[in-house]
Amino acid sequence: MNSDGKTDKIPVFDLPVSENPFRISIPIYTWRTSEYWTVLLCCREKIPNLQKSDPKIYPPVWCPKRKWPCEYRIYAFKDVRSRCLHNLFSENRPPDEYRCAVRQAGVIELSPADFFSMLEERTATQLLGVNVNPGEIVEMDDGLKSYCFYLELSGAKYLPYWNTAKARQNVYQMDSEQD
Repeated sequence: MNSDGKTDKIPVFDLPVSENPFRISIPIYTWRTSEYWTVLLCCREKIPNLQKSDPKIYPPVWCPKRKWPCEYRIYAFKDVRSRCLHNLFSENRPPDEYRCAVRQAGVIELSPADFFSMLEERTATQLLGVNVNPGEIVEMDDGLKSYCFYLELSGAKYLPYWNTAKARQNVYQMDSEQD
């Protein structure tokens, strides 16, 4: 109570979550929904209104995270020891993230879906314009999600759970006979 006998009104938003009578935290993000997809936007920025001409199933052109042309990264074994250990113990599986490093990077005018569908007709070397060997991993990054493909002699395999952040921390060393 204050001096005039009335209770102080404390906004619920200023209370910590433990003292909040509604027991909810204040959301940092807000959701704008369209008919088929949802965009997560931060409340601190100005939220653009979705236009009637915006697509319903993929991000619109004005999306700030979207990259065009897409970036690609080629991952190879980081050193000779990693390659030998992989060949000894798990030759039939894709290499683990901690054994790989970025060998080469660049940009390409293909989406990840187009790249994967064209791998049935052409090789990754023809599509990317650089030498890509079987047993290497190609990451296609369109800004919204990165897609990884393990290249084999018989084709390509999609790797949905391959951790590219862990592989980017490693340093690539050229093959040498001293190891």
